[in-house]
Amino acid sequence: MVSYFSKMADSSIKKKLLSTLQAILENNSKETRLALEFAKESRDNETKSTAGDKYETGRAMADIEVQKLDMQLAKHKQMLSDIQRIASLPSGSGKAVQGSLIRTDSGWYFLALAMGRLQVEGKEVAVISPFSPLGQAFGGVKPGDEVVFQGRTMRILEVE
Repeated sequence: MVSYFSKMADSSIKKKLLSTLQAILENNSKETRLALEFAKESRDNETKSTAGDKYETGRAMADIEVQKLDMQLAKHKQMLSDIQRIASLPSGSGKAVQGSLIRTDSGWYFLALAMGRLQVEGKEVAVISPFSPLGQAFGGVKPGDEVVFQGRTMRILEVE
């Protein structure tokens, strides 16, 4: 049986995860915006040389970099939007869905975005997409269930 204090700790971990993910994504967006400004400036300052092909190649490469950074910035914005939406979702259904914090006998998992492992309140939490193979395996599980993934069995201890 899960104690009241354990649930409170899990809730604290989930809130900390959400704020940490938001901070990481905001920082990534800021860095991408700066890189985008630099790339646009560099592209716009490209001077026409006597070797026309060299100018055109340099300009085309700069355009490609700008497009790449534009797409990266859009991805960061979408991920930030996803985190804000996840933070507003009600919790406590008892079944794992997007936004659930899952404790297994082999570790902690947060079904949100594909962001890798984070240290939160002394616990390592794997932040995974609910659309990843493992995220799909966790879909709808509840405490007491077992999930077999890549030949490994994990017992679900808590879902928040």
